[in-house]
Amino acid sequence: QVLKRRILRASKYHNTDITASLELVDKLIRHYLERGILDDKCYALTQALKMNRRGKSIKYIRSWLYKKYISKKIINNVLKELFSNNNNPDLIAALSFARKRQFGPYRKKNDGINEIDKEYAAFARSGFSYSLAKQIIEAQNIENLENKLL
Repeated sequence: QVLKRRILRASKYHNTDITASLELVDKLIRHYLERGILDDKCYALTQALKMNRRGKSIKYIRSWLYKKYISKKIINNVLKELFSNNNNPDLIAALSFARKRQFGPYRKKNDGINEIDKEYAAFARSGFSYSLAKQIIEAQNIENLENKLL
């Protein structure tokens, strides 16, 4: 779809034949699909695993894949596979997010209630549930948190 839109724009600008260019793109895509070079499921799975490790929520991963024109069926299969690898991939992502942003028990100093509200807001903007954010932010000890939740 991206290539087709680009061809349409370029052909209008350069006054070239659209059908020949579209046929060439279709031929290339078929060629790459036959050889296994283009594989939406593999791409979606590697991106989902990477984003999960980097602290992105399941909601974020789902919307990101959808924006990349991955079909809903493939997205659902990839997320099922992500859940089969981990009991709660959102939890692993939330811990990674908290570690990266130094929230909850990873916090260096406690600046008061205003900072904690900002932490809740950051978790919410990133697509994590309130209950998950509350467990992480209110945890007293890093080791207990990771043992309890994982």
